[in-house]
Amino acid sequence: MEATSTRMLNLRLSINITQARLAKELGISQSAINRYEHKKAAVPDNVLLKYSDFFDVSADYILGRCDDPRGKRYDYQPEYLTNKLATLASGASLWRCVSIPVHRLTIG
Repeated sequence: MEATSTRMLNLRLSINITQARLAKELGISQSAINRYEHKKAAVPDNVLLKYSDFFDVSADYILGRCDDPRGKRYDYQPEYLTNKLATLASGASLWRCVSIPVHRLTIG
């Protein structure tokens, strides 16, 4: 929560606006912004998205998951995904059919 609070404060200060003005722009209370910036409350998802849109930065950046305001690079592909994409490109099916005998199903 510390990284999030610091980033939220620094974003606001970077464009030199007051908490009251930002609150009006985002449609939330000034006291809520104060609580988020001073680590007194967790930031709800909808407020995180409003900040992200308003400041044109990624949620990952606000949350402190990366230092690039644009977010993590989208060209990164974990090994698992790379292998699955190669399998798909070769024409093999990624899905396996599993049959479950009806008499083994329990309902209730």
